[in-house]
Amino acid sequence: MKFALYARVSRPDENLDNQIIQLRQFAAAHQYEVEGSYYETESTRDFRPVKELLLHKLFMKEIEGVIFVSLDRWGRSSRELILDFERALQKGYTYISIKEMIDLSSASGKMQFVILAAFAEFERARISERTIAGLQRARQSGKKLGRPQIPEDKKSMILWLSRSMRLKAQQIRKEMSAKDHKAPSLSTIKNIIRRGKLC
Repeated sequence: MKFALYARVSRPDENLDNQIIQLRQFAAAHQYEVEGSYYETESTRDFRPVKELLLHKLFMKEIEGVIFVSLDRWGRSSRELILDFERALQKGYTYISIKEMIDLSSASGKMQFVILAAFAEFERARISERTIAGLQRARQSGKKLGRPQIPEDKKSMILWLSRSMRLKAQQIRKEMSAKDHKAPSLSTIKNIIRRGKLC
């Protein structure tokens, strides 16, 4: 099988050397064909260009799998890992995590994935229960939940500027910001104008 080696650190000042050594030694010991080594040194939660490149290569069947040192190097959350692993099983490619000894091409690796998914679902359920309990306590103590309400005088001002002065939402926000540092957001202004048209 043809694999890509993937290493990631969260900050530019962190060192990739240990991961690179482990990946190369593992690939050599198992006699895997290595298509290339890919390193991510700066990344955000929403987008990792090197990982996206590898996902594209997997989809195009340029490689058959990706090897990484540990699960947290590939995915930043259980949900992200599960989605990636489910897609891999559906499309027929594989992931290998050295630390956790997970190999999706093997029966035991697939079983480990099932266990990981079960734990992740359990954790999501616990978080949901804690959130609901917290909201109930807040309501019982008299706390108001949700976004703060826009005062009626501000709503009237927005509608007046829209209808009489024929200003756009962005112009209205600029006008209100000049007079009030706590002017409503652009989306709130648009919503008020839209609801006003329905009245």
